Amino acid sequence: QNLSIHLRRMVFGDAGWRFSDISTAARVGAGAVILFGTWIVVRDRDSATRLRTALYFLVVWVALGLAPTLVAGYGSPRHVYLASVGWAISLGIGFDLLWRARPRLLTKTLAITLAGAIVTVYAAQLRMEVQLWGVRSDVSRRIVADFEREGLAAPPGTLFIVDPPPRSWNFALPYAVRPPFTRADVLTRVSVISHSAIHCCAANYWEPHTRRTISTWMENPAQPPVIMLRWDQDT
Repeated sequence: QNLSIHLRRMVFGDAGWRFSDISTAARVGAGAVILFGTWIVVRDRDSATRLRTALYFLVVWVALGLAPTLVAGYGSPRHVYLASVGWAISLGIGFDLLWRARPRLLTKTLAITLAGAIVTVYAAQLRMEVQLWGVRSDVSRRIVADFEREGLAAPPGTLFIVDPPPRSWNFALPYAVRPPFTRADVLTRVSVISHSAIHCCAANYWEPHTRRTISTWMENPAQPPVIMLRWDQDT
């Protein structure tokens, strides 16, 4: 399943892309390039060599780049960075074949049109991704500031139950609320727990840590309070 998501994301953008009509157009364009390249091979030996190079990067390189993801327990766009180089190179060779083909006016016009369409689709998706990362960053910065302020104002021994958005804080605790991300080490005076997706480590570390933290709070003779904090993922 992760492999199919990686391939779809590498060629057509993120799996959540909603503009299906543009994605379909991109598929048609990619198919046209492949068919036109095959036609060129019949006519030109040099083109055949370049097409074999493109197929190497498209098949062998991509396969080698994706092979390690087969043993990964989860999917992430960064797992496809190396494999995506093969897709980019093969796409570039395909357009080079199209640019050099004849009749020149027709093929160059087709190459420019396809290149413009692909750049537009990718740029639109990239803009959406960059905006999303900006939101994630702003929310994460807000979470750190809020927790530090509330932690310093709360009575010593207070137990904080926090629910930050996973897309901003996956595997972040406890390091995200310690220096250098905070000015003061708030966890020296209060404690914090969250659901396992926010904790830095695997569940077999998260569970004993959470139980130990709750037990310590319950056994505190000062009976410090519990404060629950939750943040919206967009604001």
